[in-house]
Amino acid sequence: MSDVPPNTPMDVQRFEQDLAAVTPGRQIRPLTVYGNAENFRNGYIATYTAGLDRDFGDVKVNASYVAIAGVGLAAMWNPNGYGGAEPAFAPFTRFDAAGHVLGGFGPESVLTNRSHSTFHFILCKRACKKLPPASAAVFRSTIRSASPWMM
Repeated sequence: MSDVPPNTPMDVQRFEQDLAAVTPGRQIRPLTVYGNAENFRNGYIATYTAGLDRDFGDVKVNASYVAIAGVGLAAMWNPNGYGGAEPAFAPFTRFDAAGHVLGGFGPESVLTNRSHSTFHFILCKRACKKLPPASAAVFRSTIRSASPWMM
């Protein structure tokens, strides 16, 4: 149990220096931070369908469209690079002129709603009433997904 009141500011640099003082090798180890974005919420899925049936004498034509979209899906955002990142990729880590870590934060991972996924499908069928069961042909099928690694 702690007597520290909530929302008490923490001196990260002092904590890291005190920890390094009792660690073999006295090496500073930047803190790794994980959290959720302040506006994080549940994502959702939207579905869309449309269809058309038409008879031309003995020939029946059917066209159908189906789409599914995942909106606001969870994705990780890493604002402070990765473990072992150079100064250009770790803006919240302090480095000396030689590139050695002096303190600050290490890798930071924030759960956000930046991801989106879509699927589109069109199916067209033609059938002749005098022939055996309908033949089907897929004209176009595409899957497009934006994962957090592609953003």
